[in-house]
Amino acid sequence: MTDASKPWADGKARRLTIARDQLHRASALLTLVLLIIGFAMASPAFLSVNNGLTVLLQTSVIGLLGIGLTMVIITGGIDLSVGSVLALSGVVSAMAVKAGLPVVPAMCAGVLAGAACGAFNGLVITRLRIRPSWRRLA
Repeated sequence: MTDASKPWADGKARRLTIARDQLHRASALLTLVLLIIGFAMASPAFLSVNNGLTVLLQTSVIGLLGIGLTMVIITGGIDLSVGSVLALSGVVSAMAVKAGLPVVPAMCAGVLAGAACGAFNGLVITRLRIRPSWRRLA
């Protein structure tokens, strides 16, 4: 019997794959809902507006980094130094403020430190032809 005589097999496999993907998405959402319910029961201040704003403020930096790293991964690369560069930029900005620099120039110093690390990484990969570590494993 040929594969063409059993068209239901491919359709059934496709439906099972789609159902499995939907189950994974639903389980992640269910886990989030359970966490929210658990934290709300543990502390009455969890569902307050101030706490919501604090959570959004703290996750915004990670979200922006995730967007940038998604673009890098889509183009076929990966950069594991993003978190370290973020920490270095934050430390440079904080040290500049502690040294007496106003906030805006201190933030610019942090951005320049991050840009310098990115430029160095880019030069090492492009000019010295050192491949990213994930490609060596493949």
